[in-house]
Amino acid sequence: MKPPGWTQMLEQLHEALNQTSAEADRQEAASASLLAEDETAEKYEQWQRKLNETQERLRECQARVEEAGQQAEAAESELAEQEKSIRQFHRQLGELRQKLANLPAVAIE
Repeated sequence: MKPPGWTQMLEQLHEALNQTSAEADRQEAASASLLAEDETAEKYEQWQRKLNETQERLRECQARVEEAGQQAEAAESELAEQEKSIRQFHRQLGELRQKLANLPAVAIE
């Protein structure tokens, strides 16, 4: 035969185990939640780093585009000057031809 308080002790032990199990479940859920938050924060930081890298690349590309635009403007300016010189030379060449055409013919004996 069991002592008179034995059943009550077993019930208390069972209740204590249930409470401990419930507390362990709550702590596990809280830990999982914190872990998920950590993973989310880590993913956010990774995305932030990638965004920063992309912004830097875009700035570098923009600087190169601006530099290429400046070089193109300089080249266009140089081409315009060369075209002006060629037109002037062509005009002078035409004037010289006109003068040569107007010279009297010289007979060689």
